[in-house]
Amino acid sequence: MKTKFFLLVAMLFASVTYLFAQDATPVNDSSVLLDFGTFTGLAGIVSTIVTQLVKKIVGLQKPVVKILASVVVGIVVAFIGYFFSLSSFLLNAPIWQVVIYGVGAGLAGSGFYDIVKAILTALGLWKEDVITLNK
Repeated sequence: MKTKFFLLVAMLFASVTYLFAQDATPVNDSSVLLDFGTFTGLAGIVSTIVTQLVKKIVGLQKPVVKILASVVVGIVVAFIGYFFSLSSFLLNAPIWQVVIYGVGAGLAGSGFYDIVKAILTALGLWKEDVITLNK
C-alpha cells in the first residue's frame, strides 16, 4: 500500500514539472478566423453559413434543398475568396476552377453521406433500418 501511494505521489510530481517549462504569454485575440486558405476552411465556412440559413429559413428542411443551398453558397464563397484574393490556391485559377472548388466545398460542407442518401431515397433504393428490441 505504501509503495502504491509513493508511486502515485512521484507520478504527480513528475507531471507537474512540465507545467513549469511552459511559456505563459497571454493571447488577447478574440477575433473570428475565417480560413479561406484551404479547401477544408472553405467547406467549414459553407457548412456554417448553410446551418444558419437552415435555422432561419423553414423551406430548407428537405435534404436535396440543403445540398443545393450548400453548393450555391460554396460557389459564392469561392468567388468571394477569388475576387478578394483571400485564398492562395485560387489566386491564378481560371473561373471554371473556382466554380469546381465552390461545388466541391458545397458538397463537402453538406456531407457526401447526405447526398448519397438523398439520391438513393429518391430512387427508392434506400430503406431506413429500424432496430427493435424484443423483451
